[in-house]
Amino acid sequence: MILFEFLVILGLSSSFIKAKNLKSLSCSSSFPEVCGPHAICIEEDPFEESNKLSYCECNSFAYGAPPYCKSKCKENCKSNEYCDNIQKVCMKKCDDDENCAIEEYCRFHEGDCMKGCRNHKSCKDTEFCDPHKRVCTSGCRGDEFCKSDEYCDFFKNTCIKGCKDDYSCNDDEYCDSFNDRLCKKGCREWPGNCIKGEFCNSDNHECEKGCEHDTHCKSNELCNLNNKKCYSYCHESPCGNNSVCTIVDNNRHCSCKTGYSPLRRVGCKRNRGSGSIVDVNVDNIDCQKYCGHQSMCAIENNKIACYCLNDNRNNPFIDCGVLQPNVPPLPTSSSNASIVE
Repeated sequence: MILFEFLVILGLSSSFIKAKNLKSLSCSSSFPEVCGPHAICIEEDPFEESNKLSYCECNSFAYGAPPYCKSKCKENCKSNEYCDNIQKVCMKKCDDDENCAIEEYCRFHEGDCMKGCRNHKSCKDTEFCDPHKRVCTSGCRGDEFCKSDEYCDFFKNTCIKGCKDDYSCNDDEYCDSFNDRLCKKGCREWPGNCIKGEFCNSDNHECEKGCEHDTHCKSNELCNLNNKKCYSYCHESPCGNNSVCTIVDNNRHCSCKTGYSPLRRVGCKRNRGSGSIVDVNVDNIDCQKYCGHQSMCAIENNKIACYCLNDNRNNPFIDCGVLQPNVPPLPTSSSNASIVE
């Protein structure tokens, strides 16, 4: 007790206790008694045995001075927790697999790391990670791991004879993936096997006249979603004033009339002087500055043309960023003109 009181008096004003030539302060035997809770014993071993020095320090999760180190956390942490120095609270060792070693996974509810596979990436290509046992087991984990005439049964993780998808079947067949996984005669949506101007009815797998999107139509046509018919002219042109609308590669294409130049967000303006847009210098003109947001720009026959992609029906001089939800109905006129002026 005398030794203990002496060391306490020496150490209260410092962050650790040092004692020279005191064999009783041995880190292997006496440090729990001398250093106190939340502390560690450090034993230095200089060249001369007579100058051997042992001392106590508060551990990294504590503050104060031995033997009165206080935990930064409000209470002692459990075995699956650690002390957060900043928040001064006990935290679970893991809340994500990334907190664990490579060969471990995180038990989220318990908050600790356990030996086992995290997911399929932890296993070989010929194995999958059993989510219940957390061990790598022989079997498939996707169609790509099976033969060309097999698919992966995800419930059994076994390759079974049958078609993977429509690509596995002949051009005039589709893969019945909802029933027996056999290739059957009939049309399919993708890759489509109906002729232009027809679409595949997914209920009976028969080709029907009409369209469901623009790619079902010819390259110079668009699909009217209201009556599922293809039309070859720009109905209600989005191009703006003094512009010309044509259909190219199933997209509305805007360009200016002869004698007009592109004017962003408006349409086209009349040229000064000769009144022609011919002889545009492709090398010296920034084509895109004349077109709207997220639109495409091209120089065609020395004229600037703007257009939207992917079934977008907006005005390319203004903005292609927001898709129009519906297509206006076809007019009653029987005109098939391909240009609206």
